[in-house]
Amino acid sequence: MSSPNFEPTVNRSAPSTEASVAASPSSRNVLGAAPPRARRPTRAATRDRLLDAAMIVFGRHGIGAASIEAITDEAGFSRGAFYSNFADKDALVLAVLERSSALANRTIEGLLATTPDPDDFLRETQSYLASPSRSSVQHDPTLAAELMLYALRSATARPLLKSRFDRSRTVTLAAVEQIAAARGLGPAPNRRTIAEMIGAVEIGFDFFALVDPTFDANAAFATVIEFLSEAGAAIARVEQLDRPRSADTLPAE
Repeated sequence: MSSPNFEPTVNRSAPSTEASVAASPSSRNVLGAAPPRARRPTRAATRDRLLDAAMIVFGRHGIGAASIEAITDEAGFSRGAFYSNFADKDALVLAVLERSSALANRTIEGLLATTPDPDDFLRETQSYLASPSRSSVQHDPTLAAELMLYALRSATARPLLKSRFDRSRTVTLAAVEQIAAARGLGPAPNRRTIAEMIGAVEIGFDFFALVDPTFDANAAFATVIEFLSEAGAAIARVEQLDRPRSADTLPAE
C-alpha cells in the first residue's frame, strides 16, 4: 500500500501568511517604526573576532599558508573589515602574539592581586592551566610554535617576542616572590633563575606536546608548579629550624 500524500493543499486565492504579516500593523513595533536592525559589531568586537579566527587558521594551516581570505571567512567578515583593523597579515600576526601573551599575564596578575594565600593561589593557577580556554585556541602548542618561529625570523616581531618573555618572567618572578614571602622564606638571589626555569619548562612542555599528542602539557606544568611549591615549603621549614632562637625561647639556666 502506497504512503498517503501529506503535501498540504495551497489556497491560491488566499493571501500568503508572509504578505498578511507584512501588511499587519502588529508586524511593526508599538511606536509605529520598523523593527530595529541587528546591531553591527563594534570595532573592538570585529578585531577580536579576526584575532580569534587568525589563531584558528594559523594553527590549522600555519602562518605562511594562511590567507587573508581564509581568516575573514573564518571570522565571517569581508576583506574591508580586515584592512580597517590591520595593515597586513604581518600586523595581524603581531597582534595575535601580543594578545596571547597579555592574556596569560593578566590572568596571573589578577590571581596575585586577589589570592594572597599561596595554597589558594597555586590551586587557582592550576585550575587556569587546565581550563578549556587556555588548552584550546588560546594555548595551542602548534600555534605557539608557529608564532615563535615567525617572530624569530622577523626583524619586526623579534623585539616583541623578547618583550613577551621579559613580561612573563616579571610576572612569574612576582608570583615566586609572593609565595616565598607567604611561606616565610627570606630574600634569595636565585628567585629570578627559578622564574626563568618555570618559563623554560612551560615552553619545553608545549613543544613536547607537539611530538607526543598524548602528552598533557597543562597537567605536567601544573605538577611542576606543585612540586616547586612543596620544595619551597620544605625550604621554609629548614630555614625556620636554622634561625637562631631569641632570648625568650632559650632555656633558662
